Amino acid sequence: ANLAADISLLDDTTREELGTALGILDDTVRRTNDSKLRRRLADMQIRIGRPQDAIVHVQELLIDNPDDTELQALRVRALFLTKDYSRATELALGLIGYDKQTKEFDAEKATAADQIEIFGLLAAILHEKNNTRDLSRRVIDRLVEVNPDSFDAHLKRSAFLYQIKETEEASVSLDRAYELDP
Repeated sequence: ANLAADISLLDDTTREELGTALGILDDTVRRTNDSKLRRRLADMQIRIGRPQDAIVHVQELLIDNPDDTELQALRVRALFLTKDYSRATELALGLIGYDKQTKEFDAEKATAADQIEIFGLLAAILHEKNNTRDLSRRVIDRLVEVNPDSFDAHLKRSAFLYQIKETEEASVSLDRAYELDP
C-alpha cells in the first residue's frame, strides 16, 4: 500500500497506474483502518482531484487527532477544492484565531498559526467576496506577523499581493523571503 502511494507521487505515472494505486491504497485502508495509510490516501485523493473523498478520510482521522493542525489544514484545502467556501472560511478563521465578534485576531485562540496554506486559501476566498476584501488583506498580513521568519509565509504574501496588484508591497515581501532563504 505504501508503494502504491509512492507511485502516485511520480511525475510519469499514467492514469491507469494512478487508478490501480488508488484502489490498492483504498482497499488496504478499508481492511486495516491504518491511520498513516489513511492520511496518505487523503493526500493522494486531493492530489488527483478527488477532494470530496479526502474529506471523509480527514474527518475520520480528526476523530482520533482533533488537534492535528496539519489535518485541519488538509481539511480546509479539501473544502476549498470542493468549492465549499463557507465551511472552509469558517474553519480557517477559527484555526488562525480570528474572533468574528470582536473582529480581531486572538493569538490564544489560534491553533494553526503555523499552517501557512490556511492563510493563503482563506485570503483568496475572502478576496473573491467583495465585502470581505479588507479582511483578506488582514489575513495575509497576519500570516507574516505570526510567521515572521518563514520564507514560505513571505512568499505566499508576496504572491497574494501581486495577484491583487499591490506590487510595491509584494516586492518587499518577496525581498524578505529571499533574505530568509536565498
